[in-house]
Amino acid sequence: MSYPKRFLFLMPTSSIAGGVETWLDEIYEYLTTHQFEVLVGLLRGQQFNQPERYRAVHPQLKTIEVDGRGCNREGRVRALMRCIEGVKPDIVIPLGIADAYEAGIRSKQKGLDTRLVIHAQGNLEPMLADLRSYRDGIDQVICPGELTKRVLINWGGFASDRVTHIPNGANQPKCSSQRPISSGKAKPIRIGYIGRLTTLDKRSPDLITLYQELEKLNLNYQLDIVGDGSCFAQLNEALGKAPQVKLHGALSREVVYQEIFPNLDVLILLSSSEAFGIVIVEALMHGVIPVTSRYVGFYAEGLVKENETGLSFPVGDMAGAAQQIQRLAEDGDLRHRLSSNGQVHGQPYTWENSLTSWNITLEQVMARPPLLSSSPLPKIPTTTGRLEQLGIPASVIDGLRRLRRFLLGSPIPPGGEECPLFYRHHSESLLEEISQVLKDLDTAE
Repeated sequence: MSYPKRFLFLMPTSSIAGGVETWLDEIYEYLTTHQFEVLVGLLRGQQFNQPERYRAVHPQLKTIEVDGRGCNREGRVRALMRCIEGVKPDIVIPLGIADAYEAGIRSKQKGLDTRLVIHAQGNLEPMLADLRSYRDGIDQVICPGELTKRVLINWGGFASDRVTHIPNGANQPKCSSQRPISSGKAKPIRIGYIGRLTTLDKRSPDLITLYQELEKLNLNYQLDIVGDGSCFAQLNEALGKAPQVKLHGALSREVVYQEIFPNLDVLILLSSSEAFGIVIVEALMHGVIPVTSRYVGFYAEGLVKENETGLSFPVGDMAGAAQQIQRLAEDGDLRHRLSSNGQVHGQPYTWENSLTSWNITLEQVMARPPLLSSSPLPKIPTTTGRLEQLGIPASVIDGLRRLRRFLLGSPIPPGGEECPLFYRHHSESLLEEISQVLKDLDTAE
């Protein structure tokens, strides 16, 4: 008797809406309808990671919790290991959780028949450094972005057959007829930002400067900001009373497709780095013109072709971004041409194509035995407390802290991070080296 294959995704809950969250919804539905068993481990932390918020927006997911409250790095790794070893998945896929790399590898070293597959969601230098550090224990890396694949093979030393490029997809527009593109100076040009409201890679506070630059141009516009994240309060404080701006917060994909995209002319993207950019493809399919930063990965992926399917500006140059929007506001022919070209360019990027490729790759990974590394695991600096200083074994410390959490809560903060996206111990020289590699490999061919 054959049993269904089991997949475990490990997901932070600090953000409830964004490209990764959309992707997880799509692949969960695809795999469950193809007779796979899928479980999502949701992280719980003391401040940012709140599983109940995530479940409220994604109620269709079958979930369990990974409780990292009050833990240092070793405690978090052990919490993730308990989840992995309890589920016993054929494949475990962390989604932006650096601690899960070691948890997956250590579980395999203990004899668990599982494979560690990484969904490499970005081109941030410390993320790429982490992947190289754990390279010998990672069974497969699947990259939405072509540039990520190039870097991991050419710089990271991954075997080419262990790195796969699978672009993300998008759903077709829900509305049968789109509202006509705004034309004439009497009508406002309609600008939208849709995504996570964070600082590091998304550069969401640049929206404040963009607003100031648009005001200098005396442009007739409206700006809709859709999303949630750590920058929401800052943006609301700066822009919440501006009559041209509306902050919607997080909206469901259904609402975005029915009420937001059909009423936009321009999508603004501010990122310093993008692995792919699902929202760009969604905009293209809706005939909305991307005006994007020339983020790391811009040229390699080729989603936006300058003056063909969209316009661009240097990262952080909000005066340049405002001027590109002004060009579109004043040139109806340009708007029509870019919108029409974009709709054609976006058509191949469907979820069906993307998820079919994922299915094929996951089947290939399951057909291989787990990759067991003989290399020592990297030594990651971690906070230590009195128990560590006394030389008490890590397993005993972990049990004592979990008992304290059960009886008294978690009075000791976890060091300001809850299962970080990446580690911060890498040297500046290494990060500069990776930055240069990214620039060298970010080409159209």
